[in-house]
Amino acid sequence: MLEVDLSRPGRSPGARDRFFKALRFVRLILREFRVPLGIFFGLVLGGGLLIHLDHPDQASFPQACHEMFALVFNEHTKEFPKAVHLEVVYFLTPLVGLVLIADGLVRVGVIVLSKKAHLREWWLMEASTYRNHIVVAGVGKVGYRIVRQLLRMGEAVVGLDRDATSHLVMELQGEGVCVLSGDARLKSSLLETNVQHARAIICSTDDDLANLDAGLTARTINPKIRVVLRIFDDTIAAKFEKEFDIPAISTSQTAAPVFAAAATQRSVLYTVKLDDLELDVIDFTVRGGTRLSGMRLGDLEEKGVRLIAHRSGRDVSMRPDAEARLKEGDTIVVAASADRVAALQALTRG
Repeated sequence: MLEVDLSRPGRSPGARDRFFKALRFVRLILREFRVPLGIFFGLVLGGGLLIHLDHPDQASFPQACHEMFALVFNEHTKEFPKAVHLEVVYFLTPLVGLVLIADGLVRVGVIVLSKKAHLREWWLMEASTYRNHIVVAGVGKVGYRIVRQLLRMGEAVVGLDRDATSHLVMELQGEGVCVLSGDARLKSSLLETNVQHARAIICSTDDDLANLDAGLTARTINPKIRVVLRIFDDTIAAKFEKEFDIPAISTSQTAAPVFAAAATQRSVLYTVKLDDLELDVIDFTVRGGTRLSGMRLGDLEEKGVRLIAHRSGRDVSMRPDAEARLKEGDTIVVAASADRVAALQALTRG
């Protein structure tokens, strides 16, 4: 038996999420320490080569590199050389090593402090490590729910909002979700989200012009990025989607079926639009003594209703048997046009 909560689809973070989060952290560390590490390895290899060339019979290249490695930490395994150029190397290497160690400690301290205090510097560093992620511009009430849904779907998300003190932003950041403060209309803010390496951007602020501006700016930075816009004006949404081939979702148009369904005591989960055809995804609970009770699941699809899922007790089937019959207490999730949904609802009344 498989128990599934149909009202809250998604999945909890697993080993895969933890692995990629750890991978991003390693990438962040390597990115932050790329200059000190480059100097360190250059010093060890370059100095080792110099020692080896000067005394090829006394020290192999690996032995010379080991000597330079020890010198970085103010230790050495050989006597102080007499050659002037090697004396300079032996004298300056510990000083350079001291500077590198001090610089490393400061960088680690900044990273730890920024992470614990949720400072903007930390989120900027983390966002720079993301690849093939989704940017959500506008983490208000709608954007917050979009981020939540994307996370349940297992997507990597970077949020962007003008109000860094918003309780929604702070809640997401407290859970480790990367949300930056900035204006989505500015190219500099979008670049901070690493939008040039993102797979998609969802512009979900409460300002139509800001969403349009952010979407076009993102497309300018990354011509291959998929742009999705939240638009309040139905006319603008339709024209923009047709002319620019960018999905523009009208909030009022999306919400209308839900309000209408609530008034008629239906439970619309969401609405799918295919060109001019709108399909409502809706769930029904079978009550005893109605015409729906005892009906074959195959009969539903013959009435123009697409069956998505069937729950009977604790057993959930995503590929229901057409010969199975509905009984009291069963729940079905279907997709159908509004008129088909109305006809199906009539069967639930007896």
